[in-house]
Amino acid sequence: METFDNIINTIYDFGSDVFLAFFDYGFIGSVIGLIGMIFIIRKLSKAGKFDRPNKFWKFLASINKVYLPFIAMIFCGCLFGTYGVNTKINEHVENTIYATVDQMNLENFDVSGFDKHMKSQMTLEEMLIAELGNGSNVSNTHETNIIAQAMLQEMGYPTQIDDFVKELRSFDWSVLKKGSKFGLSYIATDYIDGVFWFAYRFLVVFFLASFLKLSILECIIFIIYSKLTGFRSNSAIETLDHNTAINSEFV
Repeated sequence: METFDNIINTIYDFGSDVFLAFFDYGFIGSVIGLIGMIFIIRKLSKAGKFDRPNKFWKFLASINKVYLPFIAMIFCGCLFGTYGVNTKINEHVENTIYATVDQMNLENFDVSGFDKHMKSQMTLEEMLIAELGNGSNVSNTHETNIIAQAMLQEMGYPTQIDDFVKELRSFDWSVLKKGSKFGLSYIATDYIDGVFWFAYRFLVVFFLASFLKLSILECIIFIIYSKLTGFRSNSAIETLDHNTAINSEFV
């Protein structure tokens, strides 16, 4: 019963940490998204990017001034919140790996003996050459190598295996003791980041397809309309007239 309670408490604590991470990061992301989009909307509005040919179309475009900051707040909140969960899980995995490695007492692990053992490993081609050289009339090492390679080729033996063995022999296994915690945690967290990368992409595609498709469609239609009719907003015309007046003063 005590073990069961410990498991429940561990799950509860971990779940609470993940929820708080999502809330904290999500809140920061929401504020950044809201303020950032309001700033962008003001810049676009001054540049006349929401001006349209008629009042009804202009009203539809003006909805984006309220709609886009709201969507940006939710999107950035979810994105930052997901990143917070990703960070918290990575932190938990790293702490678990560190505790596990400490319990394994790797400092007592004979790395030098293991290193010697790995460096003494032979490839199949080397073993075959050694066997062909024992009790054989073939005295030329070059001929023995050719015979061994021909036999392996005839068998269809994948030479990549021998290349892998050579890589194992050349590897500095002393780093196993120096950086076991970092190496294991890096592999684990890298895998977790790969899983969350799909979550990030899903959020981007989901918001684009679900909440921004009408706004994007309206912008595309307006761009096509402007190209066909040569429509310019009042702000753009005023800016052009202002620039023309300035240039005429210098002429």
